[in-house]
Amino acid sequence: MKGLAWTGAVKWLVQALSWLSTLVVAHLLSPGDYGVAGATMIFVALVQLVNEFGLGAAVVSRRDLSTAQLATLSTFSLTLGLAFFVLASLGANAVAAFYHKPEIAQVVRLLSISFVTSGIAVVPRALLTKELRYKELSAIEAAESIVMIVVTLTLATLGKGYWSLAWGVLAGRVVACAGTVALRRPRLGSPRGFAAIKAPLNVGWHVVLGGLGWYVYRTADANLITRELGTEAFGFYAMALAIATLPLDRLNELVNRVTPGVFSSVQQDRTELERYVRRGSQALSLLLFPVAVGLALVAGDMVPVILGERWKPVVAPLQLLSLSAVVRALVPLLNQVLVSTGNSRRSMQATVAAALVMPVAFLVGTRWGTPGVAWMWLALYPFVIVPGMMLPALRAAGVAPAAYLRALRPAAEGAIAMAVVVLVSQRTWLADLSPALRLGSGIALGALAYAAYLMAVHRSHLQDYWHWFRSLRVRTS
Repeated sequence: MKGLAWTGAVKWLVQALSWLSTLVVAHLLSPGDYGVAGATMIFVALVQLVNEFGLGAAVVSRRDLSTAQLATLSTFSLTLGLAFFVLASLGANAVAAFYHKPEIAQVVRLLSISFVTSGIAVVPRALLTKELRYKELSAIEAAESIVMIVVTLTLATLGKGYWSLAWGVLAGRVVACAGTVALRRPRLGSPRGFAAIKAPLNVGWHVVLGGLGWYVYRTADANLITRELGTEAFGFYAMALAIATLPLDRLNELVNRVTPGVFSSVQQDRTELERYVRRGSQALSLLLFPVAVGLALVAGDMVPVILGERWKPVVAPLQLLSLSAVVRALVPLLNQVLVSTGNSRRSMQATVAAALVMPVAFLVGTRWGTPGVAWMWLALYPFVIVPGMMLPALRAAGVAPAAYLRALRPAAEGAIAMAVVVLVSQRTWLADLSPALRLGSGIALGALAYAAYLMAVHRSHLQDYWHWFRSLRVRTS
């Protein structure tokens, strides 16, 4: 609970600043600037997955690693970071040629510096997580985000275009690396000891392959839109994706920061693990389902009011991507279950399967523009990920599917009730209001409808959480 409190407080404070920053930057930069920066970050994210080699997950999940093994893992990680820095710098022109944007090459070379900082920090960061030092981890994350926001806003105001986004990301990562090393200085070991780290590297290999599969299907939409529809279309889609996934990603980052250490500590206690998974998924659904559905309901008014009329093409993909987040919100926690219980291979297989199916679907979707691509997330993704990852994770945690669905029922019913109230209101007495007033009224009505339904129909669930939280406060005191 302390981990959730520290991490949550920092993340939501930073998220509020990030939202404000995004709105300001959206008025200073063009969709083309977002397209260049976004295409570069797609490549950087791919290399980063291999660069870290799943070592963070391996260090957290393996509780029997010696000091010598950790030192050798640090050497291995730093070597990978330096190697990928060189390779990315040499291959930057090829990346730019792939996107038909020469300016991408220099941005790739700049951001490849982050591969070295990541190689330095991955093992110390994992040890901080394993030691449940969430206060320090939250401070590092806050410093990274604030520096990124300040640098991006400053350079965007000075008219630096896509460079403002690139320099902001790099500055934040350098600060995060420095903070991590200051708290948990890495010790380097001899390369001759690589044979002793075979077991954690095997876990890391599964995580890498799973991460690559995740990268392929999570970025295939952006890659295909950029190639088939152009960077401006990708700029609209990137903005829709950023808004639709901001709440989802931030809350899941909170969960992913806290749950690996916790799941690792109870990996042999199926009763506790079942309770964590069931109650954790229910809590996530209660927070994220109304946000996802609510974004879809008010997108038509929100985009022109907040971003401006030129961003109207964002509306349709934003609505579809927001609705697809209902399923996507639950995946990271269940993936952590597979990795923490020694089923990293199963997680890898599920993400690789999605990597084979989703890009083909996105390519078909480009025929109908960005809304067609977003529709594939909503229509096809659940049929890929539920049997491939969610059901195996529930089996690994000892959670019956029926019990899991019952845990999600309050949030699902509340979101449906909210949608009915908002849709009826938008077509009746809200229809004649200005877009700004309609947006504010729709948000307020949706929140009230969701809360009222939960209080009227599922009051016992809310009371359980309240009594549980109060008991934790008493025990802490």
